[in-house]
Amino acid sequence: MLAGMGALHFAVPRPFDEIVPEQLPGSARFCTLASDVAELGVAAAVAAPRTRRHGALAATALFAAVFPANIKMAVDWSDARPGSG
Repeated sequence: MLAGMGALHFAVPRPFDEIVPEQLPGSARFCTLASDVAELGVAAAVAAPRTRRHGALAATALFAAVFPANIKMAVDWSDARPGSG
């Protein structure tokens, strides 16, 4: 799933840019691309048996780092009707 989401971030970055909290430094696109690279790196680390433990720790850090975007998305969409996108 990490590799798939990382690839999706690169292929279609705009929806991910929109959930980057404004309070973060730098541009939303930079944050999106940085998280893409991190997701792909973590996916590779978790997939390889020799680096799986370190990959799991990196995945934990990655999930914590992107959690503010998930909160922002939930807040932004809290008033949306189902199917309104």
